[in-house]
Amino acid sequence: MKIISARKGVFRSKVYLLLGLIFFLSVMVNAAGCGRIEQFTRSSSTGTDSLQYADFTDQMVEERTGQVVIEVPPAYELMQIALSLTQASQQQPYRYTHPETAYYRQVMDHFGPFRDHELIKTLDDTIRNPTSYRAIFDHQITPDGLVPSSVYQVDHLSGAFQTSLDLLKEFAVETEFEDFYTAHQPYYQDQIQRYQEIVPVRGIWEFLEVNFSTEIDSVRIVLSPLMVGTNNTIKFVDREQDFYESLLFVPSPNVIQDHPSIPAEAADQVLTRSMFTEIDHNYVNPATDQYLEEIDRAMRRLSDWHTGSGYTSPAEKFNEYFTWAVFFPWAKQYYSPQDYQDIYQITMERMQYRGFIRFEAFTQELLRQVDLHPEKTLEEHMPVMIQWMKAQ
Repeated sequence: MKIISARKGVFRSKVYLLLGLIFFLSVMVNAAGCGRIEQFTRSSSTGTDSLQYADFTDQMVEERTGQVVIEVPPAYELMQIALSLTQASQQQPYRYTHPETAYYRQVMDHFGPFRDHELIKTLDDTIRNPTSYRAIFDHQITPDGLVPSSVYQVDHLSGAFQTSLDLLKEFAVETEFEDFYTAHQPYYQDQIQRYQEIVPVRGIWEFLEVNFSTEIDSVRIVLSPLMVGTNNTIKFVDREQDFYESLLFVPSPNVIQDHPSIPAEAADQVLTRSMFTEIDHNYVNPATDQYLEEIDRAMRRLSDWHTGSGYTSPAEKFNEYFTWAVFFPWAKQYYSPQDYQDIYQITMERMQYRGFIRFEAFTQELLRQVDLHPEKTLEEHMPVMIQWMKAQ
């Protein structure tokens, strides 16, 4: 009996040990998952790094993992068309919409007679930031109205957006938007195909995954042939699936190629840069948040670094410096010397115009550090660049 009892005791001990090991491993797995989540949620440096939640199905996770999806969603394009009719859009061309494309003229021909619609008046009265209306990207247009997504949970919708939904549905019906959208499907698909041919999205994504500790599982790109100057990115996470998607709102090829301030020979590079400097916020911003105090000390006099509007905190300004500068180590590898020089010059002029007065010196120092220490990732160069800024 004692021997049997002893064996039972050993068995119980082994069971308890196994259960303990399983519990430990589950804790570690959950901690790892939380670590990924914390990496996204802790970021406070800029609004572009906000985290939103989603409920992806198992099928969505399987289909989207490692994939890039590019689309022109109907509800999103409906809102872009409505915004293009506002006085705010007319007064600020190249911020809200691009007024010099053939597509824009077709929009005006079809929807222009509805400028006095209550929706347009409401948008003019309430519009502050056009990115707040991006939440409509996954709504469905139905006979009962605009139905919110069952997947994406966007919790920073403006009150103006919520009150505009009924008016937006009325506008869609009265203007016969769905007929217009259906008739332009070949054009939208052409823009998507051209985007795929011009912008090496997957290569950029892989480059950023290698150079930063953040991990993203899928990329979704939302285009509009109207939108020009309000690029934006949002990250979504499904906690249960431990699945992360980066959502990008960027211009379609026609907008860049018909832009009067962009040389035709550099349009493809500018289109690519516009995508790069949005998606890399998802990687740069969490890294920046590890050094907020150091950045505050390094950028004590903000006017020495940025004289433009917006980007009020040192971290926000630093993010713009770093997200735009890290484009060039990639571009130097990807482009011919002439193409690289073209996009380099255009970007320096653009950043000077935006008030980032030391951007070229910052970029040159980052490139020098990359040449000196090619074994380091771009994220590992960040503290060195912060110290360089402090020494200026």
